Order: sequence, then structure tokens, then C-alpha cells
Amino acid sequence: MDAVGIVNDLELVESRALDWIESSLGFFDPLTHVSPKRTVFVMKGAAEVALLCSLALRDRRRPRYAALAEHIFGIFRNEAVQEHLIRNPASVPSLGFYATLRLCGFEDLRYRSRLEALLRSGYLDATERAPSTELDFIHSRQQAGFPAPDTADVYRRTLTGHHPPLDPLTNDDVYTITHTIFFTTDFGRIDPPFFSDDDRRWFRFALPRLTAFYLRRADWDLSAELLITLAATGTTDVPEFVRGWELLLKVQNEDGSYDGPVDKLKEVNAAPAVEPEWAVFRDNYHTTLAVLLAIVTSPPRASVRR
Repeated sequence: MDAVGIVNDLELVESRALDWIESSLGFFDPLTHVSPKRTVFVMKGAAEVALLCSLALRDRRRPRYAALAEHIFGIFRNEAVQEHLIRNPASVPSLGFYATLRLCGFEDLRYRSRLEALLRSGYLDATERAPSTELDFIHSRQQAGFPAPDTADVYRRTLTGHHPPLDPLTNDDVYTITHTIFFTTDFGRIDPPFFSDDDRRWFRFALPRLTAFYLRRADWDLSAELLITLAATGTTDVPEFVRGWELLLKVQNEDGSYDGPVDKLKEVNAAPAVEPEWAVFRDNYHTTLAVLLAIVTSPPRASVRR
């Protein structure tokens, strides 16, 4: 299948994935869960839906994403949710959740004033974070319209900026690489002037190979994220880009979701009484969002008809 054939199928894949997300919206509300661990887990998930919507809506109106954003804004506006976010200000969603909803057209001036007070206090600048997480904070500050430091020096301290060999990389390392590229390029919207020739050579060497590796492993989560990095770095003229899209079109579940990575430790430690619906949501929501994120930011051509 060539790129044109892939694009012709993307609309259906996107629609079915959105169907599943919309049918799962109840799980994204932290106030519907009793377990504190689930509450924090789904709050992060709701923030990720807001990020997806902000990227889908930044170039044109898409009614289904707009409706999703409005629903998630209703979750964000809950006082208990905001109290948790403000009391855990070093957590990326505390700033990013607000910033992405703001880009979707929703404003909460009371929450913004509390964020401004936190920024003035110096706490967020003093908190120690990994360089890739710092890039996420900087990106969120820029999206929220707050002053933000330059990203060049932070990028040089990341794993990506050191051009690591591929063999010892763990899954967490590769997530760090994908997120570093997401936030330095604004998901492919900008071409950072601080990317050196060595950076670009490493991207061209490493990203296709990592994509091929995770496609072979049927890890659709990292495969989708790596497709975004290929597009964001201008590395779409490699066979792995088209091959990745071919596979993602084929492996969507009947319900519209995408299987998350197999986590053996999670399987061993899972409580035997976990509700089946929750288990499917827990395992599949992030990968389904990752595929949708790839569709809205990095399809095989500049735009996809909706």
C-alpha cells in the first residue's frame, strides 16, 4: 500500500478510534474512581486527551475533538481535580492540562491566577526534573502564555541530545527520546534552529531503526510515537514510515481501540477481581490516543480530510 492508499483509510481508522474514546469518557473522570491510584492515573489520561484535542484543533475546526475538549474541560473545572493539580505543582499535568485546554478555547482565570502565583514563588523553577521533563514544562509554559526559558541548553542535556547507541536503550529511554522530539519541535510544527547537523544525522540513523524494532515487537504505542518523530524531524522518506502506517491500519481492534504494550509484571500483579472494562481501558487508552495523535500530527501527507 502506498501513502495515498493509507490516507484513504485513515478517516475510518480515526473515526473508530474516536468512537472508542468517546465510549470510554466515564473512565477519564477521576471522581468516578475510589482508588487513589486510579484517580491519579485517569487524571493523567484526561490531560492527554486535552493534548490530543489541542493539536487536532490548532489548524482547523474538528467538531468531534471540540466536543471531547469541552467534556474534558468539565472534568478539569471540578474543584477537587484542581486542588489535586495545584497541590502537586511539580506534576506536568498541573500546567500542561490547563495549557492545552486553553489552546482549545477554554479559560479558567482563577486556576490561571494560582499558576501565576506558583510561578512567581520560584518553586516550579527550583524543582529538580529530568531534562526531557523540563522540556515538557517549558512547552506547557509556552502554550499557556507564560514566560519560558530557552530550550536549546535543556535539549543538549537530554539523552537524545547525546546521540546514544541504540542497543542499550530501554523502553523508558525511547519514550524519553520521542517526548524530547515532541516538545522541541512542537509535534513537528517547528524546526528548532539548535538542531545541529550531527543531531539530524543521528535522527536519520536512529529513528527509522527504532521504528522498525518496535513494529517488529508489535508495540503499537511506541511505534505510533516514533512515527510522529519521523515526521517531526523530516524523516518520512524512509520505508519504515509507510510500513508503520500500513501496520497501524491493520491492527486496530474491532472496538476501535489499539492494544497497549504487554506488561508481564502488570499481568502477574493484577488483582484477580479487576473489572474487565477497566482493564481494557487501562491497557489500551494510551496507545489509542498515541495513534490518534499520529493521525492528527503526522499522516503520510500534510493533511487528512475530515
